Amino acid sequence: MLRKESSLWGSFCFIIRTAWIWACGVCSNMLALAPNEAGATPAGSTLKNPIQGWDFLVELDFLGGVYIHYMMNQTTKYIIWLVVIVVVVWGFYNVLNKKEVSGEPIKIGGAFALTGIASTWGEADRNGVTLAIEEINKAGGINGTPLELIVENTFGENTKTLTAVSKLVEIDKVIAIVGATWLDSYQSPVPFVEDKKLIMVTPSASITAIQNPRKYDFTFSTWYRSDQESEELASYLAKAGKNKVVFIGTVDPFWKDVIDHFKKRAQEVGVVVIEEFYVNPDQSDFRTLISRTKQISPDVVIVGFATESNWLGFLKQRQEIYPQSTLYSTESIEEFITKEGYEGLLANTYFIAPKALENDFPQRYKDRFNTDALFSASNAYDATKMILKAISVVGTDSEKIREYLKNNEFETVTFGTVRFDDFGGIGGGGFVIKKAKDGGAEIVEELK
Repeated sequence: MLRKESSLWGSFCFIIRTAWIWACGVCSNMLALAPNEAGATPAGSTLKNPIQGWDFLVELDFLGGVYIHYMMNQTTKYIIWLVVIVVVVWGFYNVLNKKEVSGEPIKIGGAFALTGIASTWGEADRNGVTLAIEEINKAGGINGTPLELIVENTFGENTKTLTAVSKLVEIDKVIAIVGATWLDSYQSPVPFVEDKKLIMVTPSASITAIQNPRKYDFTFSTWYRSDQESEELASYLAKAGKNKVVFIGTVDPFWKDVIDHFKKRAQEVGVVVIEEFYVNPDQSDFRTLISRTKQISPDVVIVGFATESNWLGFLKQRQEIYPQSTLYSTESIEEFITKEGYEGLLANTYFIAPKALENDFPQRYKDRFNTDALFSASNAYDATKMILKAISVVGTDSEKIREYLKNNEFETVTFGTVRFDDFGGIGGGGFVIKKAKDGGAEIVEELK
């Protein structure tokens, strides 16, 4: 307390000295200090002002600094005092309202796939969290306490995801974790954080895939509900008269969740999934599957792969065997179609994707990282802000944070005003249908 009072007094004295000298300088334009007979300019010497009729006397003992004793007309005195008062009030207001960040930091863990098949998403996760923490620290931290982000690479692998999360919890002693990237595919740390009663919010995973068959109380997701996305796609295809579907996808909890919810809605709207083909992430030969699909002749082939080798191999062989087929997927394909090697392979390829909410987040993100905010960047930003909002209100106790997350609304850049549902996910947010093309994609329809 004494240190803070001393700091405020020092700041006040500095403001007074600065304002006084600056005000006098405004009125006099410039001052010339006349040397005495010995050629020096000691305290108490007279200032010779080029403006006729003004005598200034410099004293060096006011507030430990400089003040100017002057002899001038009354109007000039009023002007100087007015300027001094305005500057002092403005300066002291800023001193009193300055938000200082001090003390031991609050540690937030980040479990991101910075290498491996999910690295594009992991980078987006990390950047979104980084931006949120930087903004909050700049604004004074959490009630004056700074935030520290501790990042561990999950490598896009199940075992290493658990290793990364374990280190953040056991060694780094983080208060909460944002991640892990693709937690629906790499679910190994979910039972671990449940046992430790530590909050984990993933920005890039389907909550319905995570919470099936067991429901976990300490794991949340700010990614779009994949069940809603799948059901929207089924309804869209039914409306378009595309009623016969074949699914080809990776053996993966996320894609299993997607197709299960798609089939549930498909039955209700008259869409039939005729066949399902599942492949391994390292599979490169799809010729047999594509030939069998061609024989079935569906209206649509829904494709869901986790790796670029799957996507590129499938698209090249499809171009040879069944180029007239119509493909549909999710936003997961978007990270690949802008890369080299896909030119000429994207004919009749569409995908459903979340509709972006219009706000200034994309520009702030691009200003900071010099790249566009893709995939889960905004979801990671929101996950961080939600956790930190809870901490600012209830402190660092995990169970209190969990209750706050469950029972309050949050303002987000991805969805607007939302709250977590019973699954620990976020409902809402619209979807669009995009058509893939060389170098990118374009929106062809917004879904209501």
